[in-house]
Amino acid sequence: SFSGMVALRFVRRWLHETTELGGMPTNLSDVQDKVLVIGAGDSGRHVAREVRLRTSLNMTLVGFVDDDPSKLHTEIEGAPVLGTIDDLPAIHRKHRFSQALLAISDLPLQRKRQIVNVCGDLGVKVRVLPGTPELISGRAQVAPVRDVAIEDLLGRPVADLTRDDPLLQPVYGGRRVLVTGAGGSIGSELCRQLANLQPEVIILVDKDENNLFMLRQELAWRFPGQAVSAHILDIRNKDKLSRVFALTRPEVVLHAAAYKHVPLMEENPYEAIENNVGGSRNAALLCLDYQVDRFVMLSTDKAVNPTSVMGATKRIAELIIRQLAEKSTSTRFASVRFGNVLGSRGSVIPTFRRQIEMGGPVTVTHPLVTRYFMTIPEASQLVLKAGTLANKGEVFVLDMGQPIRIMDLARDMIRLSGFREDDIPIVITGLRPGEKLYEELLVDRDRVVPTTIQKVFVSRPELRDFDAFQKQVDDLLARARDASLAQIRAMLEAMDIGLRPPDTPV
Repeated sequence: SFSGMVALRFVRRWLHETTELGGMPTNLSDVQDKVLVIGAGDSGRHVAREVRLRTSLNMTLVGFVDDDPSKLHTEIEGAPVLGTIDDLPAIHRKHRFSQALLAISDLPLQRKRQIVNVCGDLGVKVRVLPGTPELISGRAQVAPVRDVAIEDLLGRPVADLTRDDPLLQPVYGGRRVLVTGAGGSIGSELCRQLANLQPEVIILVDKDENNLFMLRQELAWRFPGQAVSAHILDIRNKDKLSRVFALTRPEVVLHAAAYKHVPLMEENPYEAIENNVGGSRNAALLCLDYQVDRFVMLSTDKAVNPTSVMGATKRIAELIIRQLAEKSTSTRFASVRFGNVLGSRGSVIPTFRRQIEMGGPVTVTHPLVTRYFMTIPEASQLVLKAGTLANKGEVFVLDMGQPIRIMDLARDMIRLSGFREDDIPIVITGLRPGEKLYEELLVDRDRVVPTTIQKVFVSRPELRDFDAFQKQVDDLLARARDASLAQIRAMLEAMDIGLRPPDTPV
């Protein structure tokens, strides 16, 4: 089969690279490395064949495990199917394998977590053979067989985008698309996915020259035919941003620029207000001035009943977008709200990874704290899809799945790093200023309904008096510069955006 052929190519490359890099012994006098394959399908069969034929690898395939009862006690390429996943401890006691290769692409999440936990307790390293969709899409070209990553245990799907996507192509293909915050984690992934849709030009806007430089280089290398223009500027400067609009005449604007770190914005509240409120309003107003077809702002679950300055600024920005949409006859507006993205800079997973590499401790703010997670590619894809529905300032809410307990995340990452749970200490540090124990995605659950797009829901926030609210925004921007945090919080509370006191630290 095609999937088998692709799997064979990657298995061979894995075996070659593992040997070359010293991961497997090649001297026949060395102790043989015992491997168990999880999954007795096509991919597992090809692993077995390569190990059997390439004796110079000095690897021993002890056998397979598979939950399909029809395969139990059969032989594949001379190796027995020894049992099911539940039998791993007993099989290890008998065969003492040191590696387990996961060769099932559609294994349920709970089963995957079970394998990692059991093998971690046994001191067995788990590695993953990419699934056929990853191989076909090209996402598995660099590391064909890899260690299990924390992302594998969080159950988020692989985003798949094609150039002829019937939903996205009419909105973004062949259009002039401007992305603010283009150098950030989400902004840069939006640009990659846009390039796949072949817009007329991607207009990159960011104030970080290094991020912008690296992104433009990457796009030029990966999408050599794609027109790209790059502009270094701060969205708080409306005049400079206006000049970019006048020069490039965007038809779609994706507004990803924002300050996002909650504790840091509690220490620098005016910066959060000026950037997240003032900068967002600048971009939205220019869309009206230049008759941009569509404006989509990225928002956050922290905007719902906010306890932080950062969350409050994003809630205000959502309301601004909603009001401007009501006034607009040319531009369709929307906001898209979602939770944390896996692996973004400064977020919990890179922080935990760095702490584990340093030998600990791993710091968790509260034993009960939970967060929603989504991969950067999945969030970006759903933002693009939600943007196709933009009209009157709707707030679209992405289905983030189930919240993840951060303490469980820390333990999983310690285990995946090759340590037992007790090897790396976990320290409870207390909630930081502005933080919540848990995030919410909806202000009023009764007002949220499904859309025609899977995993995208829509909420229509309340209408407010335009002039009165805009005056409140003007006063906030004018007075917050020299105000204390307490004074700024009082101003935000007066705007009736649901601001609450922060959750009590431990």
